[in-house]
Amino acid sequence: MSKVLSAKSGTNHRGVAALTFAVGGAACLMALALVNGPGPEPSAHLQFGLLAGGVALLLAGFGAGRWLRRGRFPTQGWLLVGLLLLAAGVRLWNLEQAVHFYVDEGNFVEGILRLRTEPNIRLMGPFNFIAAFTWVYPYMQWASAEALGSNLLALRVVSAVCGLLTVAALYRLGRVLFDARIGLLAAFALAVFPPHIHFSRLGLNNVADPLFGVLALASMAQGLRGGRWRDYALAGVLLGLTQYFYEGGRLLFPALALVWGLIAAIRRRGGLRGLACVALAAVVVALPVYYTLLAWDISLVTRLNRRGFAVDYWGRLLLEPGGGALLAHLRDHVLAPFLHYVALPDGSAFYYGGHTALILPLLVPVFAAGIVVALRRALTAAWLPLLWLIFVALGNSLIEDSVWTARYVAAFPALALLLALGLDGLLGFMQKDQHQVAKKQRGLILSRLALPPRLRTGALKWLVLIVVAVMQAGYYFGPHLNVYQAQIRPHHDQQDLLFRLRDLPPETRVYWITDDPDLWLPLLVFLSRYWGLPDFAPELRHPDYVPGWEALDRLDPALPHAFFVEQADQRTQGYLQARFGLDAPQFSPYNVPQEKQYMLLFYPPVR
Repeated sequence: MSKVLSAKSGTNHRGVAALTFAVGGAACLMALALVNGPGPEPSAHLQFGLLAGGVALLLAGFGAGRWLRRGRFPTQGWLLVGLLLLAAGVRLWNLEQAVHFYVDEGNFVEGILRLRTEPNIRLMGPFNFIAAFTWVYPYMQWASAEALGSNLLALRVVSAVCGLLTVAALYRLGRVLFDARIGLLAAFALAVFPPHIHFSRLGLNNVADPLFGVLALASMAQGLRGGRWRDYALAGVLLGLTQYFYEGGRLLFPALALVWGLIAAIRRRGGLRGLACVALAAVVVALPVYYTLLAWDISLVTRLNRRGFAVDYWGRLLLEPGGGALLAHLRDHVLAPFLHYVALPDGSAFYYGGHTALILPLLVPVFAAGIVVALRRALTAAWLPLLWLIFVALGNSLIEDSVWTARYVAAFPALALLLALGLDGLLGFMQKDQHQVAKKQRGLILSRLALPPRLRTGALKWLVLIVVAVMQAGYYFGPHLNVYQAQIRPHHDQQDLLFRLRDLPPETRVYWITDDPDLWLPLLVFLSRYWGLPDFAPELRHPDYVPGWEALDRLDPALPHAFFVEQADQRTQGYLQARFGLDAPQFSPYNVPQEKQYMLLFYPPVR
């Protein structure tokens, strides 16, 4: 009897502690929302502490520890560890130097600079007019820059960690939806998926919301399977965290969770209360974001409003006689997003670039087989990746630039799940085929000298996976990056000029002679401030006005002088070399295509 009372007492204490944690977490998030409303601007560090503390308390109150214990080191644990090491390797190797260029990461650099100079700033508001997302990601990058220095590595390592954790999260989702084998294959497919490798190596927040979206779906699937309210509550907390990053994921994952959850709940004849729990927890976690937007009269869908079609476009589309405009829209903005998965390359030629679709041509049959497997299973679990891809494609059909890969990052886990189903079918077919061969060879003398059928089948499976991994990683770090390096530099690399300027003696006078049509001077100013350079103020000159340039008559011979000249501008090069007796031009020591570089003519000081 005493043992029973003791057990009940322990259960009550745990329940009170869980309730206390949950209430404390909700209070922290409520406080975070309030301090982002009208009034004095609070400390950014305090706000991030309220967010992290509130989420941690909610997770503790809803039994995240038990959830993790249920997912304790599995039988296939060492395979998962190997996959994570592989994923970490391809995401961290040569992270700063492979793409020595700030790929639309200047907005995040600007955010770091503001956090350095403005300690009191509302983290829940948009951190930039163009990148209209919360300050949470730039804040993490600021912390990384404080630890690692003001460089590309500090910006990108946050993305690399998010990408790595998404690989682990997808294993969990695949295991809950199907089984451990599919979970491992899905993690493998994402670990070596070229687009996911790429966005895990850029300092953009697009890679963050899929992490929490995958975790939310895994927890919700666990709740639908076991009916435990803690799983639903955890799903809601994680779903709420998707609202703090890229707008595409912020819109996608709640809609996907709602539709798929309703289908699953109806088919299982239960779970609607669990979905209500998901919604409630998600609202609590997302409250600071939406309270801030409403309090300051900021659009809830800023990016969609800017990049989506205007209202009058739809009117013209529907009312234009003949239907030609409607057919063109269906081809260019409805069909094209679906084709981006398998046929169309990145329409921006900047964020991902290359000449291939998201899935490499040799793996398209595997992807198609995965779709067939999902449709044949006709299970709620198999419908999730299909709905996922449909939602992403239809969402991008509402945007003018419908085939920009940066807006498809949230779809990468779904693609990996379907590739996993296709790989599983292929490997299963190989195993059956090997059994048939073994039966035919039974009794033959030669068969006794060969490998046992089971070992031979296992070796072939590993060979297939190794070929897939080497093919995709080799493609990304080889042909893809070679093309991409030129695509992101339509003219001469102005950023490389700044990198090289940083390596010159501090007293060097710099002269930039160019007729490039697009000069990104604001970005170069941000970068110079990020690196701690005194000022980015080279003397700018058009090549036509170099002869007769009076400043050249007044050069201080006691100071070094650096002339950055376009490679095609042989006239200016010859003029400067003849006038000052300069040596042959120098080129960049960084990983930049030589044809995209400026020549450096260096005039050393006269001692």
